[in-house]
Amino acid sequence: MTTRLEEINKQKPKRTPMGRRNILTVSGLQDTDEFHYHWFNDSGDRLWKCKEAGYEFVMKSGLAAGDTTVENARGTDSTMKKGVGQGFTAYLMRIPMEFYKEDQRAKQVEVDSLETEMKLARKVEGSYGKISVTR
Repeated sequence: MTTRLEEINKQKPKRTPMGRRNILTVSGLQDTDEFHYHWFNDSGDRLWKCKEAGYEFVMKSGLAAGDTTVENARGTDSTMKKGVGQGFTAYLMRIPMEFYKEDQRAKQVEVDSLETEMKLARKVEGSYGKISVTR
């Protein structure tokens, strides 16, 4: 037989300790193989640059973002967004996976170039010390 306290505890929502909230997870995404998703803060011209790079806003329809917060009831627009603190709002955007992979390859070429330069730097006459670059 359950006690009154046990009944009350069953009805309470699960407690989330401070500092353990996960506000930027998204559930309900169906096309994660076709698109890369990313949260971008609305800071300066950041969202405009994202649009120029091929990102598009994700609509709310059927999606849920993160843990429940007071702001979930706010707003009537259809874009997926979340307040992330200090006056910033993050918008969920997506880009076709082929564009995302192309961008990642371009970044890797730059990293590889920098690593090559660092390895060559230790062979310059007059330099001393040791540089070790590993992956």
